[in-house]
Formats: sequence, C-alpha cells, structure tokens
Amino acid sequence: MRQSFLKNEAITFVIPDVNAFQSGGNIYNKNLIDGLLSIGYSIKVMDWDTFNNVKEIGKGYYFFDTLYFAQLATFLPKKTNTAQFFLIVHHLDSLYPPKNWTSKDYFLEKEYPILKLFDGFLTSSQFTANYLVDNYLVTKKIVLPPAINFQPIINTKKSTADIQAVMVANLVERKGILPFLKSLVKSPIIQQAKNLQLHLIGTNKMEPNYAEACLQLIEKDPELKKIISYHGQLSSLQVHSFYQEANLFLSTAFMETYGMSLQEARAFRLPILALKGGNVKNHVENGRTGWLVDNMSEVVHRLENLVKRPKDLVQIQQCIVQQTSNNFYNWETAAKQFLLKLGEGMS
Repeated sequence: MRQSFLKNEAITFVIPDVNAFQSGGNIYNKNLIDGLLSIGYSIKVMDWDTFNNVKEIGKGYYFFDTLYFAQLATFLPKKTNTAQFFLIVHHLDSLYPPKNWTSKDYFLEKEYPILKLFDGFLTSSQFTANYLVDNYLVTKKIVLPPAINFQPIINTKKSTADIQAVMVANLVERKGILPFLKSLVKSPIIQQAKNLQLHLIGTNKMEPNYAEACLQLIEKDPELKKIISYHGQLSSLQVHSFYQEANLFLSTAFMETYGMSLQEARAFRLPILALKGGNVKNHVENGRTGWLVDNMSEVVHRLENLVKRPKDLVQIQQCIVQQTSNNFYNWETAAKQFLLKLGEGMS
C-alpha cells in the first residue's frame, strides 16, 4: 500500500443517514467508515442534499450509495475530470426488475446509461461485480465483502424438539415475505404445528403498503398468529439475542447482492433454509450447513419436513457446531483492504 495514497488522497462518502433505518446497506456503510476512522484515515461523510450544495467538487474519490441513483442520473454528466466517482452497489433494480420488464432490458434502458459514467464500483460480493462485467461495465471494481464487528456467543444448549426459526428481513417485496406467508396459510402441516415458532425482524416503514399486507395476513389467520411473532426493527444487539436462541435461520429473499443477515446467521452457527437468489448460494453448503431451494413451495415443503422430523435439523446443527472456525475478518482489516484495492494502479 502506498503511503502517499494513504496521506494525501481525499475520500468522501455520499450516503443516507446510516441511523435512519436498519438495512444491510446502511450497516455496511457505517462499519466501513468506522473501520477507516479506526486506522486513522480521514474521510468526509455527507448526504445528497449537502453534496448537491457543494459549490466546487474537488479532487479525490467520491463513493455514492445506490439509493441516490436517481439523483445521480442528472448530476453525473456534469462531473469534473478531477474527481473519481464510485457507486456503492448495494442493489440495482435490474436484479429484481419491475413487472413486465426483463432484467436485461431494464438494465440496458434504465441503468447502463448512468452506470457507464462512473469511474468505478464498490461491491460487497463477487456476484455483483460479475453482474456488472457481464453487462458491459469493465471499469474498476472493488470487491469488499462485509466484515463481522462482533464476537458471536454460540449457544450449545438449544432445544432440539422445537424449531425456533428467525427471519431478519425488512418487509419489502424483494424479501419474498408475503408469498411465503400465503404458502404457510395453505399448509395443513404448518398450521397444525406445535413445535414451530418463527420470529420475524425488520422494519415496516420502507414499503408500508406491502408491510401492512404481510402483517394483516398474520393478524387475520389465528393459526399463523400462533406461529409467527413480528418484532419490528431491532438494534443489532437485540437481533443477536434472537440468533443465540434460534436453531434455524430462514431466508425467502428473491435476490441478495450479498446477504448480511445470512452472514450473521453463519457467524452464530445457525442452519440456514434459503431460497436461491443472487449471492445467497455462497452462504450455504447445501445439505451440510443448511438447505438451498428453488422456489417458495420448496421452502415450505422443507419446513414441513423439519416439523415432522426435527432430527434432520439436529443433524445439520451438529455438523455446523463441529466447524472449528467461521473464518470471518473484522472491519479494520476490511478498511485496509479497501484502501489497498482503491490505490492499486496509482502512479
């Protein structure tokens, strides 16, 4: 790593308030910034309104959250050559396109004209970096997987008779919660299960109409209400307490560019039952640390099998606990890698 780069290159993050709501993107931004500060690197952080009022964009590196993608569409053509603009690719709509759009068509028409103007990209997974390359974007990419900023306490005395499942997902369409709940309502096995509890954690503020449909379905079905407890948005420490008590992590997301809650579940040595989507497959060794399935009916079918044969869950749990290391790194190390990768190729 070049010392001149560490001392002289300005880095600015243009991101939403990381405390406004709990999301994988906000957690990633906050922890990366904290990691950079912890190793003594001076950076600037501002939201879009503050950035947009800056009279002169100086030399340096600017990292923009994808939540500002619409604003950047009009701003990017005006940028100066002295500034290097990177997009932090937490998500792209083409990965889960609106109805009546194919992923390819949406990307080419709505995203590519803007994305090609960036000098580079910061992604949390190789999956996302490959997606950009496959779609004709060959500019610089920094792949920096999220780190772990806590020491998980592994509970080795969990119940083996009952299924204590946890879902950590904001109530938005991409997370697949509503079709999952509708499938549960149709399952006589799940409806009659006495050994299943499911804890749902995540904000209902991002897509309120969708969230309301999910919560109303739980409220109106008495059997579903017995099984599912909704806890809203919780702090990281509160979420960790659910990981400690759970013996199954459930993901019904149609698309994850990384899947930070899946990473946390792995850190707590939880078996994972997950719908395949994006980077999810890189968190699960199918049949060894959990189960990967192709569609929502298979998620419910696998859950039904666990209700009938909880010993299957015990076997997976024992296999995971025997692992000697989670092989995760911390955010200080991640920050150093970020600077190294950003500085590669400098003269």
